[in-house]
Amino acid sequence: MTKKIEITLCSISYFYNVQQQNNYLLYDFSLPANNKQCQAVKVDQIKLKNATKLELALEIKPEQNKLLEKKRRVYNFILPFKQSNSITFQLTQLVAESDGLSLNLKSDNFFNILKGYKDLEKHIINDNIVDNLINFHLLLCKELVREIYIICDSQENLVSRFPFCYQSFDFNFPNEIIENQLYLGNSNHAMNLKALNLLGITHVVNCAKEIPNYFMNTQQDNMDIFKYFQVPVLDLEEEPISDHFDEAYIFINEALNQKENKVLVHCAQGKSRSATIVLMFLMRYKQWTFDQAYDYAQKRREIISINEGFQFQLSQI
Repeated sequence: MTKKIEITLCSISYFYNVQQQNNYLLYDFSLPANNKQCQAVKVDQIKLKNATKLELALEIKPEQNKLLEKKRRVYNFILPFKQSNSITFQLTQLVAESDGLSLNLKSDNFFNILKGYKDLEKHIINDNIVDNLINFHLLLCKELVREIYIICDSQENLVSRFPFCYQSFDFNFPNEIIENQLYLGNSNHAMNLKALNLLGITHVVNCAKEIPNYFMNTQQDNMDIFKYFQVPVLDLEEEPISDHFDEAYIFINEALNQKENKVLVHCAQGKSRSATIVLMFLMRYKQWTFDQAYDYAQKRREIISINEGFQFQLSQI
């Protein structure tokens, strides 16, 4: 019996956040074989013939294999067109009919949607991608692919926004709360200079009394590489975190008024104190209720869990 595949249509930001939550490796069927800019996981045609698991069919590099050894999953991802409007339109209709964000299709049914697009070849970025799609079809037929995320945007936008998604790291990145502007993370993110630079972070809100501003005195071209604001509280219900709401809001808002700025808000775990400040900003900036802001933020960072004292203080906004 043919097993079904879960297909999810998503934005670039949704994909980025899912990747951070689950530590996926990126397998991009759309990249040509000679692409040097991005290092996605590739199919090995020889291994594919006898593979019984997706990992066994992939051309895995040593650094990528280390991630797999840590039981991190391979991310099954396809973006085969410069503009996949006709494909995504048809899939969007199917998703709408299924009353959700994703749908389940048999592998042959899904591939028939791709093949049914008459001008497919005209919209493929590179001839090598035809071979990639053939490999992809074989993966589907052998039932080695279980889930597919299709980004409803151009590959150029993905590479421009998050080129590092195609590389393998032994760390993850903070979650994006407001697209290309506001990020929420933990102390590991705050002390990871490489991750901060890859994201282009310019401002940091440190919401932990016990955690230092790691790069306070670090300069580049005689300028501080990050501007800091600290909310010196502990994660205790009785802590008056609301005393810092006004100044924190002004700091974040003034930073985001400049398009080139990006703000990281963090505490120790990125769950309570920093989430409180992010929700406060969303509630004021977007004039949302607590429930609206909480639902929005939790979809982007699932582990958010604000203590009851902080929730009460937010409810007074």
